[in-house]
Amino acid sequence: MNKIQCPTPVAILMATYNGEKYISEQIESVLNQKFDKWTLYIRDDGSTDSTPDIIEKYATAYPDKIIQIDKGGSNIGCNDNFYMLLEAVDSEYYMFCDNDDVWTLDKVGTLIKTMHDKELQHPDIPILVHHDVTVCDENLNVIHDSLWKSINIKPWKFNTFNLLMTTPIVAGATSIFNHHVKQYVFPIPSNKRIMYDHWIALCTVKHGKIFCIENRFNLYRQHEGQVCGLESMQNNACSIEVLKRKITNWTRDAQLFHTIGVPKWKFFYYKIKSNIIKS
Repeated sequence: MNKIQCPTPVAILMATYNGEKYISEQIESVLNQKFDKWTLYIRDDGSTDSTPDIIEKYATAYPDKIIQIDKGGSNIGCNDNFYMLLEAVDSEYYMFCDNDDVWTLDKVGTLIKTMHDKELQHPDIPILVHHDVTVCDENLNVIHDSLWKSINIKPWKFNTFNLLMTTPIVAGATSIFNHHVKQYVFPIPSNKRIMYDHWIALCTVKHGKIFCIENRFNLYRQHEGQVCGLESMQNNACSIEVLKRKITNWTRDAQLFHTIGVPKWKFFYYKIKSNIIKS
């Protein structure tokens, strides 16, 4: 696939799959941003509903703002869908976009200003800024004002590689990062268990800096069929079965990071440390 040069400072990368119920609201919330120097790139992952038709309608109506990538492409999964978008587009700044959230009107503008401020303080290095969200049900009724508070997480405490490795708290749909990050993302790890946003955050913190802000720019919709919902992030009640499951997951994740050069003992040490911090 030929490289695409984004004509605006911000490339918004949207990966879609069977999102017909909510995608129009998401696209409209992007179109209504106060800061308008962005281009939305969409790749559909082989949807079997009317999602491709909805995308086509918007791309036709806004040809200078919405561009389809790999139109009619096959199903490759969430991770590779976002990676394909990122690899295809060259831009100064990148943001990821799910197909079922709603953005507040000041999201892009505030994140760009924050990014510029951080770049003045830390020039010519990879920088990623991420934010909190408001958790909603499928009809956008508020469940939790703050995701971070609801899962008892303080992201600013996890700003080193070792701690972030064990606690994947940077969500792609809440992030903006500069072009310096991209040079470290590829090649991507062969182990598909590392989610795209976790990998990008790890690449950033290893070579640059990650910052978090407490603004809630996304209405984070909870519904059946989403790839990763709030339930998967929340801590389960303490029980023998839960403990067994956690040990199994930790062992599996230690093996995963061992494949990219992290000693297993180191993973376990920082996993325990991160759990102490969270508690």
